[in-house]
Amino acid sequence: MKSISGENRVLAWVIVLAGALLPLVTLSTSFYEDDEAYQAWCTLSAGAMSPMAPLTFLVGRWWQALFGEGLLQLHWLAYVLRLAVAGIGGWWLWRLTGRAVIAALLFAVVCGGGGRDVYYDWNALNELWMVVLLVVTLRYWDRPSGTDAAWMGVLVGLMTMTRLPSIVAGLVPIVMIAAGAKGRGDGWKSLGATTCGFLLVAIVVILLAFNGFSNYAGSWGERDFTSGHTSLGWILWLNCKHFFRLTYLMCNTPRFSTSGWGWLR
Repeated sequence: MKSISGENRVLAWVIVLAGALLPLVTLSTSFYEDDEAYQAWCTLSAGAMSPMAPLTFLVGRWWQALFGEGLLQLHWLAYVLRLAVAGIGGWWLWRLTGRAVIAALLFAVVCGGGGRDVYYDWNALNELWMVVLLVVTLRYWDRPSGTDAAWMGVLVGLMTMTRLPSIVAGLVPIVMIAAGAKGRGDGWKSLGATTCGFLLVAIVVILLAFNGFSNYAGSWGERDFTSGHTSLGWILWLNCKHFFRLTYLMCNTPRFSTSGWGWLR
C-alpha cells in the first residue's frame, strides 16, 4: 500500500468530512414515505413485530430505549448506519488500492446515498451487513478458513432476519465455497460452518423478537407475502439486484483487476 502524501491526506479528509455532513442536510422530524411510517411504528414498543424483518425492529427498539422514542432518533440511527457502511467501503478500497482520495470519494458517494433520504428502515440496517459480507467473502476467497465461512453464515443470517428476502445473499457464500474448495476437499466443512452460523443467528433473533418459534410461525399472515405494490417473489429479485449492484460498486476499481477480479473470469 502506497504512503499518502500530505496534500492527498488533507484532500481525502476534506472529502470525508463533506461526505459525512451531506446526509445531515435531509435529516428531519418528518416522514419521507409511507413505508417509513409503517416501519417506524413497528419499532415502537407498542407496535407490531413483523416476521419479515424482526432484527430491523429489534435494533430500532434498542436504539430508542437508549436515546428516546421519536422519529428524529430513528433518523439519527439511519445516519450512523450510513456512516458505518460508507466507512467500511472506503476503508476496504483504501486497503485494496492505497488511494486515499479515491477511497474518500467512495465514502462521500455512499454517504450521499444516491440522493436517498436518511431514514431508518430494513434497507438502512441491511446495507451494513451487506458490505461486511462482501469484505469477508473476498477475504475468504484469498485465504479460505472455517472461521470466515462461519462469519459468512452469520452475516447472511443477520441480513435475512433484517429483511427476509435477503436470504438470496446466501447464494454468495455457497458459490464462493464451492469454487474455492476445488482441489482441497474441504467444501462440506466450510458449508457446514456457514450453515451453523446462519442457524445460530436466526434462532437467537427469533427467540428475542417472538419468545418462541411457535409465536414466530403464528405471526405470519397474508399481508407478509404481498406488499402494496409487489409480491414476495419480486421483492426477492429486487434484493438480489441491490446486493450485486453494491458488489459491483465495491469491486469495479482500477486495481481490482490485478488483485481480485481474475477469479471471476
